[in-house]
Amino acid sequence: MVLKPKPPTKVIFDLNSTVLILYGKQEMARIGYNPQKWGRPSYHPLLCFNGITKDFWHGELCSGDTHTATGTIELLKASFAKLSSSVKIVIIRADMGFYDHETIEYLESQRALFVIVAWLTAPIKREISSLSYQVYSSGLETAEFMYQPTRRKKKSRFLVVWRLIPEDPTEQLTLFSMGKYSYQVLVTNMKRTPLNTWKFYNGRAAVELIIK
Repeated sequence: MVLKPKPPTKVIFDLNSTVLILYGKQEMARIGYNPQKWGRPSYHPLLCFNGITKDFWHGELCSGDTHTATGTIELLKASFAKLSSSVKIVIIRADMGFYDHETIEYLESQRALFVIVAWLTAPIKREISSLSYQVYSSGLETAEFMYQPTRRKKKSRFLVVWRLIPEDPTEQLTLFSMGKYSYQVLVTNMKRTPLNTWKFYNGRAAVELIIK
């Protein structure tokens, strides 16, 4: 008797983008953000991976000067279209390049759960300075607040994680730092605790290795 796998009921979409350096006159080649070869034309693909199986799910090829958030809705629509009818829960994990009010509103319209790194704007920094933090034995501190960003129609839940800056800090952790410590802010509609939400978000770290 051959056992068939059960249809999935939950999918985690890990979103990311990368830069493909070009050395010719290819169509859609544009000069944009290129940390390895400044001034070289490139492509800026937007990618979606299955966060559970780590398989590639969908991608959108964009020109090198395209901001990540610009093509996110198209990426999400195509990714949702490939879901089977058995899937009831969709969770999105994404870095700050995908943080945009239109993206969040689209995910809410699809009743998807999400946790996305937020840009540390001046109003958010002011919120951070007045919060009461929960301290953990690991040295982490967390807090949360409700905030309605500009152009948003309602408030969203924001989580703050405060920790020591690692020896090789990532860009996401150094946008707002104080001394040897750094804040990371996540926007989410999940009901997990701040610490568990942050740990869940960090589960997307494998995406960087997959792309490499």
